[in-house]
Amino acid sequence: MRSSRWATPVLTLIVLIQCVAGASYIERTAIPDGDQRVFVLWDDAMISMRFAQNLADGHGLVWNPGEEPVQGYTNLGLTLVMAGAHTLPLEREHVSLIIQLLALAALAATLWLSARLARDLSGAPWAAPGVAAAALLCAPHQIYALQGADTIFVALLVVWGYSGLVRGWLRGGEWPTRCFVPLLVAVVVRPDASLFFAAAATTVVLFPGRIGRNTLWRPLTGFAITWTGLIAFSWLYYGDPLPNTFYLKATGAARSEMWASGLNQLRLLIPGALPAVLLCLAAVLTTRTNAARAAAFLLSTGVGLGVAYHVWVGGDWIQEYGSRHWVQGVPLVLTLAAWGAAQIGARLPGDARGLRGATTFGLCVLAGASLNLPQPAREWFLPETPTLLHQENHMNLMRSRFLQRATSADTRVAVHWAGVGPYFADRPAIDVLGRSDRHIAHSPAHTFEPGHSKWDWDYILDERRPDLIDFESRGLRDHPSFWRDYVVLRVGPSAALFVRRDATAKILDASLVTMPLDSLFTRPAGAVSELP
Repeated sequence: MRSSRWATPVLTLIVLIQCVAGASYIERTAIPDGDQRVFVLWDDAMISMRFAQNLADGHGLVWNPGEEPVQGYTNLGLTLVMAGAHTLPLEREHVSLIIQLLALAALAATLWLSARLARDLSGAPWAAPGVAAAALLCAPHQIYALQGADTIFVALLVVWGYSGLVRGWLRGGEWPTRCFVPLLVAVVVRPDASLFFAAAATTVVLFPGRIGRNTLWRPLTGFAITWTGLIAFSWLYYGDPLPNTFYLKATGAARSEMWASGLNQLRLLIPGALPAVLLCLAAVLTTRTNAARAAAFLLSTGVGLGVAYHVWVGGDWIQEYGSRHWVQGVPLVLTLAAWGAAQIGARLPGDARGLRGATTFGLCVLAGASLNLPQPAREWFLPETPTLLHQENHMNLMRSRFLQRATSADTRVAVHWAGVGPYFADRPAIDVLGRSDRHIAHSPAHTFEPGHSKWDWDYILDERRPDLIDFESRGLRDHPSFWRDYVVLRVGPSAALFVRRDATAKILDASLVTMPLDSLFTRPAGAVSELP
């Protein structure tokens, strides 16, 4: 029996393993809460869930109902899907599970499409299960997806669109313009997916095929309409042409600092990624036909633009898990690497079909494993390892339960973690780090730290005047208004919030006591603190 006959059954098995492993990981992310388990996404995705919930409840796409709209999400398309999930007859504790299951389905579909694309490019049957196994082993790709990040939905749409273009080139150069439709949908899901559209359009210009460049006006028109619609919506609904997160993360800091941060994060990845990079080079350097060159240029340009964008924006805030800006390009990297692995396998002796298949598959596995980082690898492969932000999510869920139980509904809470807590607490929230606050997002950065470079205690304490502050950070303990207006509210043996003196009536639990700030902190010189 020829070894290639086993390639498709092995691919099917890997897809099934993907589904089982993904479901197991999703179960591990759930938080125990009394006699139930609460499903949550990672904190950034839960911010989008708060906007989605408010939309489903009839308040509009807003952070706080009744307040000026601020676009604190970047992923409009996914946020609308989340809003649809909130219309289902489910308790809020289970809505996130729907998004995680959609992400798992997207993972499996991306894996299958990548496998088919690798087989089309290489002509090697074992490249298909090889790229599937590589994706299954790439922990950052898996974890970001199952935690509810938009990366997997962008990846699915990009692989879908690129597959159509590649098949068109391989079949004589007649690529259908509808291949660009998934790429346009990806832009709606996340605007920086425009980079993948740009890679496709550039490739068509350089390698037009039999259809020619004259049909490119259709997808370019669609791209222009898509961006015009996004900008018009943001400007008319929110008052800014771009999402608030753009101003928060990409403005106010020296570009040199941002580039240095992005390059430093990339430096941590490069040594381990060398096998995948070398296999990608093997694919690019061994192309012979014009169609193969077009496909290699498309995939490598898509990956390259993603990496360049990662550097330009300064990387991501959880650098030990890799950056979402390059993670969404992982299926392209692995497909290109599988192509290179097949090229190497093809150079083995002609009578060694089994050896060629094993070599192709083995090199693919090496490529996927090489893209791992230590922390996500432990989390993905060792079930006893806590999942991403599990402890923080649990803390924020418990804090939200306390707020629901012990505070009045109009209690305004200043939060550092703007996802899980505000979503479950049903209290007006003030985003200390500015993702859903226009003033902070447009202010200068104190220093550069991806996504956490801006805050303004003068503005928070003296203008927004929160009733509660979740915890102290970034110089709050040295601010005179903090000492003048706030006291400690003990909510547990080792947990405390800070309550404004004239808002203590909003604390409904009479058993809770307040204490002066100097019971926790050393009073800074010149600070005035009244007795509580």
